[in-house]
Amino acid sequence: MRGIFLVMLIVASSWASAAGLPIGVVGLTLGMDQQAVLKKLKAEYTLIPVTGMPDLIFVSDKASRGDVIGSVAFRAGKLTTIERIWGYFDEHSNPLEVTRTLYAALESSTSVAGAYASVDVSTRRIPGTEYQSIKFMFAGRSVVLGSSDGKSETSVRQVSVAESVFEKQ
Repeated sequence: MRGIFLVMLIVASSWASAAGLPIGVVGLTLGMDQQAVLKKLKAEYTLIPVTGMPDLIFVSDKASRGDVIGSVAFRAGKLTTIERIWGYFDEHSNPLEVTRTLYAALESSTSVAGAYASVDVSTRRIPGTEYQSIKFMFAGRSVVLGSSDGKSETSVRQVSVAESVFEKQ
């Protein structure tokens, strides 16, 4: 019995420390082969290559309005970054839903990386739009609360919550 418990403990601790993150229903782990990752994602989602950045792919939900639900990045044929979008919100969204989503993303990262994080706050301005973000940096992970506030009628005003796991540099 003690041997079974020890094996279960070792398996659980290795899974918990694995650098992985699901995008939708597809579980991914850093270091996976690029072709294997793209095959798994393409079976469930639409893949959108980024012009000028061949190692970055956005993942879009086929069933919705085509919202981007995550992204993956590769170096030398291996998965180096996984980003999962927890949600998009606009001025009509319930503030409690935004809070719950941010909490869930932070809880996801702290359950693997621990409770300690550094925080970076930034603002970028381009004519007509202001982008603000709060980035919670954990060991090998991050959670970003971002907002865009367009000043014109055609600009997008939204808040997003994203979680990423990446190779430690």
